[in-house]
Amino acid sequence: MKREALIVYMPNTPCQSTLAGTIKDEENIRRFLTSSTGGEWKDTEIISLKNPTIKEVKCIINTMWDSDYTFVVFTGHGYIEVKKNSYGQIIRHQKMLVADGELVLNDLKTGASRQAMIIDACRKFEVISQSTKIFSKSMSSMMENFSIRIQTRKIFNKAVIDSDEGLTVLFSSKENESSSDDPVVGGAFISSLIGGAEEWNENKSGILTLDKAHELAIDYMQENFQQTNQHPTLNSEKRRVYFPFAIAS
Repeated sequence: MKREALIVYMPNTPCQSTLAGTIKDEENIRRFLTSSTGGEWKDTEIISLKNPTIKEVKCIINTMWDSDYTFVVFTGHGYIEVKKNSYGQIIRHQKMLVADGELVLNDLKTGASRQAMIIDACRKFEVISQSTKIFSKSMSSMMENFSIRIQTRKIFNKAVIDSDEGLTVLFSSKENESSSDDPVVGGAFISSLIGGAEEWNENKSGILTLDKAHELAIDYMQENFQQTNQHPTLNSEKRRVYFPFAIAS
């Protein structure tokens, strides 16, 4: 099975405040994914883009069309664009700011039959008119560890294949909310997502799916990030089996 991950992190978006916590987000996500708990991703399966342009992001997304499973993370500034279409209907689009403009969710979709996204960005409403534009050890122990890593990858891969096809998106907040960022620990949502999974790993066995990881992240955030009042959300799906997020043996 071919799996690929992309981490887009924006500590220095033009015309916006610096988000030093996104640097920590990238470190935390990469550390988690390559761990036994996170599914033993290989470093070669993870691409990180710091302060990229629209073209740079799309170029990488276009190389991920033959993957079986893709895991895409965006951490940085964002908002929800609110405007009327030609029929007078209110349309809302999640926007993510990069070095030279904005991305929408479709820009982060790959051709994989199984896809997961994590968007850690603000979701405040911005009403857009036609005239408005926002740019805003011993050898034996080494071999044993290697064997465990191989087994963990197999378990994770099987869990991906056993899950339903489609796209699952985890947002750091609900619509019209901002998302907390901390330069020391990173974004509250990503930190909570990883922290909740690692706590789960301490006394559980089996597979932690994305929907359950999302629930644990909400609890973890309430306990450890009392300075934020954001409400993480999961996109609605008629899904029987969610993708794996963490593995515990």
